[in-house]
Amino acid sequence: EKLIEQLFPAMEEHMREHGDKARFVFCGHSLGGAIASALVMMLVHRQQLKVAQVEAIYTYGCPAFICENCSCNCKSGECTCTGGNTRLLERLNIPSSLFKHLCMHRDIVPRAFACDYTLIKNIMTQMDTYKNYGCLKGSKEMCYMPSLYRHVGDVYFIQPDTEFLQFARPEGDSPMLPGGHGIWKMVEPPRSLKLAMNTMNKISRSLQNEWAFGDDLELYNYASDVDHAIGEIMNNPHPLEILKDTNAYGHEGGVSRFHKPKNYTRALGVILNVKDSKK
Repeated sequence: EKLIEQLFPAMEEHMREHGDKARFVFCGHSLGGAIASALVMMLVHRQQLKVAQVEAIYTYGCPAFICENCSCNCKSGECTCTGGNTRLLERLNIPSSLFKHLCMHRDIVPRAFACDYTLIKNIMTQMDTYKNYGCLKGSKEMCYMPSLYRHVGDVYFIQPDTEFLQFARPEGDSPMLPGGHGIWKMVEPPRSLKLAMNTMNKISRSLQNEWAFGDDLELYNYASDVDHAIGEIMNNPHPLEILKDTNAYGHEGGVSRFHKPKNYTRALGVILNVKDSKK
């Protein structure tokens, strides 16, 4: 509320000056990205800002911060409320494409609340605060692991250039992304490809039955949808795997290096410079 009191007078002045042509771009790093996203939703809900006036919301290293309330009285692992937060945006008539979340490939902040919470799910769901959290219930059918929150809008993963950027060299590329630097936008695959992927998943599950091969067989499964794919990247490596490494801490540790705003700027700068040099 204090932020709105400070910001909205300047927004009103801009709208008075430019009328229907007034446009806004919101951005923020880390918690600032979550605040920028929530601020847009709040202003649209209060009808203080029209959706058409929002050009985009850009976040960098933003934590997941929203979860749909579960009201379906389902059992754990069978929740139909879990997954993305598309219904919230639909209620506000805000296109999900307005939200553009950029996550460094090894940044722990975007994944800290969006990773697998299976280990403590039963403890948390005993608390009144988390009893109706759809994200914590998860969904085996949709391959969604229990998490605390999920991201809204489009998610992009940045893999920095290890040749030019020293901060990215120790850990190297992500095991979940193609080798080399770049930006990957997470999208649903074409219908024909998704059908082929789901068919392969069914074949894989049929081969994994205990009668034929026992418990030791591990076959690869394709992600069921874009939310499932994002969840897999958020869990590889899991934040606990990062935090148990003593080298992850301090100014030169991975936790700091991959979350610093200046390193986001450096990573994007190299990618843009390479792109321009190829023109």
